[in-house]
Amino acid sequence: MSTATTAFNNKTRIASIDVFRGLTILTMVFVNDVASVSNIPGWMKHFPSDVDGMTFVDIVFPAFLFIVGMSIPFAFKKRFEKGESIALMWGHLALRTFGLIFLGVMMVNLGSINAAASGISMHMWMLLLYISIILVWNSYPGFKNNFIPIALRTAGVLVLLFLMFTYRSGDGSGWLQTKWWGILGLIGWAYLTSASAYLFLKKNITALISLIPFFIFVYLAERSGRYEWMSDIGSFLMLGMHVSAHAAITTAGIVLSLILIKYKDDTVVKMFFAMALYGLFLMLSGYLLRPYYGISKNFATPAWVFYCAGISVTLFIILYWIVDVKNYGRVFNFVKPAGSNPLLAYLLPSVFYALIALTNFTVYGTVFGDGWVGIIRSFVLAACILGLTAVLTKLKIKLRL
Repeated sequence: MSTATTAFNNKTRIASIDVFRGLTILTMVFVNDVASVSNIPGWMKHFPSDVDGMTFVDIVFPAFLFIVGMSIPFAFKKRFEKGESIALMWGHLALRTFGLIFLGVMMVNLGSINAAASGISMHMWMLLLYISIILVWNSYPGFKNNFIPIALRTAGVLVLLFLMFTYRSGDGSGWLQTKWWGILGLIGWAYLTSASAYLFLKKNITALISLIPFFIFVYLAERSGRYEWMSDIGSFLMLGMHVSAHAAITTAGIVLSLILIKYKDDTVVKMFFAMALYGLFLMLSGYLLRPYYGISKNFATPAWVFYCAGISVTLFIILYWIVDVKNYGRVFNFVKPAGSNPLLAYLLPSVFYALIALTNFTVYGTVFGDGWVGIIRSFVLAACILGLTAVLTKLKIKLRL
C-alpha cells in the first residue's frame, strides 16, 4: 500500500481539507478588509461584473463553497458510523441550512438599520449580533455540567430575539428584509441543494458528476429568459441564477471527496491521476463554456463556476501531496485553527469592525486605509484573526452550525 493510501486509512480526518479551509478563510479575511483600502492594484479587487475575466479575489468564495462540498461525504460518513438514522441526518441538514440562512439575513440587514427608530446604533446592534451568535452556536466542549452551556445559549437566543424585534429600517417602519441572503445564506442554499442530492443519490459518483452539468443547464435555461417560471421561482427566493451555480461548485467538491474515497486503497499514482483528470475536465468545461456569458463572479456564469472548481481541485491536489502524503502539515499549523473553527474566524473581523467604530478608532480607515500601508494593515488583521481564533479555540470556544 502506498504512503498516500496508508495515511488516508489511518486518519479519521483528511488534514489537507482543514488546511485548504484555513487558507481560504485567511484569504477571505484579507480580501474583505483590503476591499475598503484606497489605491490598491486591480488584481486585489473583484473583476468588474460586465467584463469577461476574474482575479484571485473572485475565487475565494467559490473555493469555500467547494470545501463545504468536500466536507459533506466525510461528515455524513461519520454520522453513518455513529448509527444515526436517515431522519436524523435530514434533520441536521435542515437545521444547519436554517442557521446559515438566518445568520445571512441578519447580517444583510446591518447596513439598513434606522438607529433612531430601533433605539440602538448600527455598530452596537452589530456587536451584540455577533456576540449572541457565538453564545448560541458555541459547542461548549469540556463542560460536565450542562447548566452553563444552556444558560449561555439562552442568553444568546434572548439577545437575538431582542435584536430581531427592535430592528427598524428605512424610514423607521420597515423590519428585517431578505433583499438577498448574504454570504452565509448563499452557502446555506448551496449546502441544502448539494447535501440533499448526496443523500438522495446515495454516494453515486456518476450521478453526482452528471448533476454538475444539470445545474449549469438550469442556469443557462433561466438566463436565456425562455423559461419564465424559473425566473419567477428565482425572484421569489431572491436567488436569481446563483442557487444552481453555487450548488454546482459545492457538488464539484463532493465529487472530489468521493474520488478520494474511491481510490483510497489504490496507489498514489492512480489517486492523483483520477483527481488530475477530474480537474482537467472542469477546466476544459470552463474553457468551452466561456463564450456563454463569459467569466463573471457577480453573474455566477458557467465558465466562472467550472474554472473556480478546476482551480480548487488543483490547489487541493497540491495541498494533499504536501500535507497528507509527504506529512509536511506542520508548515500550515498557523491556519489549522481557522480550518477547524471557520465560522468563528469568519465572524471575528466583524466584531473588530464594530469595536473600532464604537471606540471611534478612525485612523484604521484613514491613516491605515490607503495604498500599500492599507494592504499591510489587511495582512496584519488577517494574521491577528488567525491568532485570536487559535487562542479562543484553546479556550473551548468552537462554533458548530
